Amino acid sequence: MLNFLAAELAAAPPAARPSVLHFNPWWFSGQDRLLQAFLQQLGAALNRPEKDKPLKKASALLGKLSAVLKPAALIPVVGEYAKAAQEAAASGADAAKHLAEAMAADLNQLRKEIDDLLRQAPTRIVVVMDDIDRLAAGEVGQLFAILKAVADFPNTVYVLAYDERVVRKAVRTALGVNGRTYLEKIVQLRIDLPAPDPTALHHLFLEQLAELVAGDRPALDPNCTDFWNLFHAGLKDFLTTPRAVKRLMNVLRFAYPPLRGEVYWPDLVGIACLTAFAPEVARTVTAHPGRFAGTTADRDDRKGAEAFHRGWLGRVETAARTPVEGVVRRLFPKADTALGGPSHGRDWEPRWRARLLVRSEAHFDKYFRLSIPAGVMSEVEWREVLADLPDRAAFSRRLLDECGRAGPHGHHSRAKEALNRLLDFVRIEATTEQAAGVFDAVLAVGDALMATADKDVNLPLIDNSLRITWLLQACLAKEDQPGRGRLLDAAVESPGGLLTACELVLALGYGNEMYTESDDDNPPNEPPLVEKGDVERSAMSLVRRIEAAATDGSLAAHPLFMKVVGRWRQFGHPEAAAEWLRRFVEADENLVRVVRLMKGEVRSQSFSDYVPVTTPTVSCDYLSHFIPAADLRRRCAALLVTGPDWLTPDDRLLLQIVVATVGEDGTVTEPGSRRR
Repeated sequence: MLNFLAAELAAAPPAARPSVLHFNPWWFSGQDRLLQAFLQQLGAALNRPEKDKPLKKASALLGKLSAVLKPAALIPVVGEYAKAAQEAAASGADAAKHLAEAMAADLNQLRKEIDDLLRQAPTRIVVVMDDIDRLAAGEVGQLFAILKAVADFPNTVYVLAYDERVVRKAVRTALGVNGRTYLEKIVQLRIDLPAPDPTALHHLFLEQLAELVAGDRPALDPNCTDFWNLFHAGLKDFLTTPRAVKRLMNVLRFAYPPLRGEVYWPDLVGIACLTAFAPEVARTVTAHPGRFAGTTADRDDRKGAEAFHRGWLGRVETAARTPVEGVVRRLFPKADTALGGPSHGRDWEPRWRARLLVRSEAHFDKYFRLSIPAGVMSEVEWREVLADLPDRAAFSRRLLDECGRAGPHGHHSRAKEALNRLLDFVRIEATTEQAAGVFDAVLAVGDALMATADKDVNLPLIDNSLRITWLLQACLAKEDQPGRGRLLDAAVESPGGLLTACELVLALGYGNEMYTESDDDNPPNEPPLVEKGDVERSAMSLVRRIEAAATDGSLAAHPLFMKVVGRWRQFGHPEAAAEWLRRFVEADENLVRVVRLMKGEVRSQSFSDYVPVTTPTVSCDYLSHFIPAADLRRRCAALLVTGPDWLTPDDRLLLQIVVATVGEDGTVTEPGSRRR
């Protein structure tokens, strides 16, 4: 409103255009010099080159007046002159002369001269003051005392902007008088600004938001249901003043540019709303990500979750509680469930992850760190990976490149993230043709990806082998039944990806109740992805490939050859697999290689332990399918005695575990094993 006023005055004809001074007392708050600052700024405004001579002379006199009228705290009689003398000594001859003249001046005469000069001004002087209600109570009282007793100059008009409730209370505190009555004696024309129209404020916000997110959405159209649901659920209730709109837009202008393309902009608007208007709630969200991000599991503590969410919500001030709850429920379904809303199972997470929503555990941190966490693949990088999909060889190389890049949260590489993203892409976005392309590319480099150690931190049994198998099955599911058979035939006949093809056929066999020792006669919940006859035919083809690899030496060179040997056995040729492995381990170095590949770990934790105890193991029970356990123990014990130079400390530890696990009679005692 003050800007509108200043613009209107500036548009007046030159002959009637007033001199406008913007004075913000808040700039001088806490310095005990409001009076001096005001007089000096008024003098400076009257001393501009375009001003008349009387006004310039009044400017000089205002400077003298500001020097004489020191703050009350500095006027205990002699002390004032002593301080003035010190100032004069420190400021040079000219300043000392000016100060002496000012001290000698008669205040009444000085004030009269200023008044006479201002009456000669051709136009009025308008002093605009803002932020009065930001001052301390004593400073508010001091400012109005200045306006009443000192600054009541002729031809001068003051426009004061303030919250009257705040100023009345400050006057009563500082001066001990009725604030309303005091203001009525000073303020000649009171104009109450009406409350802003809510619709106008909403349009103001929406126009600025549309400009900010134009790169992602040209306009806020009615089809953007996520944003409009969030807006009406609570966000609009915070937009009560232009200042509130500015606060929210300032947060968004800071947070959105570095995250453009990495987050879902309606969700970022919701987080910015909490940051601007309910910062304590935003801090609660960041401090407890597990309570807000992710899906609702059956094993979750429902009562504990409800108590937690009703606890933080109860600490929100009453006026903001309903809109805050509405925004949080829209952003975080997990909180919505705890507060009585519907549940969202684990099948929702891939969809949330693909849409970059804050409720996804994969993207939650971005919204609060305002950056991409270390080791995480950016959306720009991911789109670059997908852009290579039409070129199968280039796409395969990109996947292999991810094995050489450090992953987030302790993962060895970004292969885990790339595979998870691919799985979401195939299930949600990919066409049949794109899914077939992913199938071929992953099959070509699957063995190398499986050899990358990327166990899940929370679910250590999930590794890249499982992720690849799930991905390939998702690609097959995009095809009709004949198309699945063609893809599977191509997979088992492909020159690369021997282990990858074996893992896929094994998983498809499980879907047909094959390759399992379970006596459970219950049929699977879903029909098999590939018919049993196709799986059996593929398994036979893979056995032929394994036998050829065993003959030409490529099986022994495979980094995960023990897994291939295991599938050889499961596909119906246990004797051939055992015979090959027995011949292979005749060399001591090869025996140690086999023991290394059989390394595992067992985790145990007591009630008093904060972290589990990890104990290395060797799968001697499984090895006994191929090598007699007593022979295995004997040879490992002999190697510990002879101690060849190529034996590493880790190798010695594994050999010691074998000797401790297998008795001299061949009895295996490792945890969870059968006694043999």
